[in-house]
Amino acid sequence: MLNNYIEQIKSKINISPTIGLVLGSGLGNFVDSIQNKEVIFYNEINGYPLSTVKGHDGKFVLGTIENQNVICAQGRFHLYEGYDRNKTELPIDIFKKLGCNTSIITNAAGCMNESWKLGEFMFINKCMDFTFLKKNYVINNDKLVNAKVKSIYEDLKNYYSIYQGAYSWVTGPTYETPSEIKIIKKMGGDVIGMSTLPELVKAYEYGMNVIGISCLSNYASGISNEQLTHNDVLNVVSKSNKNFSNLLFDIIKLI
Repeated sequence: MLNNYIEQIKSKINISPTIGLVLGSGLGNFVDSIQNKEVIFYNEINGYPLSTVKGHDGKFVLGTIENQNVICAQGRFHLYEGYDRNKTELPIDIFKKLGCNTSIITNAAGCMNESWKLGEFMFINKCMDFTFLKKNYVINNDKLVNAKVKSIYEDLKNYYSIYQGAYSWVTGPTYETPSEIKIIKKMGGDVIGMSTLPELVKAYEYGMNVIGISCLSNYASGISNEQLTHNDVLNVVSKSNKNFSNLLFDIIKLI
């Protein structure tokens, strides 16, 4: 099936990308600055799954940025939509088959550190699996972040408010309870979300340069007394879109 998807995509594009980006909830404005743009909607690929979550448009956008050929997955797949783990990893499979050697994987995530500011960003240097679907999967920083990614972080931390920390993966779609957040935080989690870890794992297994970035879209339950909604997440992320796009541009320059 994957090869069938690739054949269909290749028949519709003229660009050979080397960098693949997965754009998280509400972070899709980045594609507006892509030059020589080519767009393929997921529903134009026979048999390809569709994104059903608000803030995920469901399309591939290809083009050039800083003389680099890129492909963006504007819309990802989540377990809570009824997809299995293989489907959640599918954009990374597509990137690899099209020739990408780098994956930049982004998300909007709940922040468990009250000293961090919403709308700012965290480089992911550790992943923790709290889905409990199988034995917990943990990737720590010595495997996830290679020397090239470390160098990029060191170059950018002087220009952006960027933290480093652990991303905690949960199934969703409901937000976690304060008790759950307390436990996950105690175990070392810094941010929490319902995606990303499968994609990071797959990119790592392919031997790609892996860069994971979380936009701090809300404080997790118990950190703040405010009730959480997906619209609130999108509102915070929308205010960060310009900084986020600039950050991605600068990362691509350094790759």
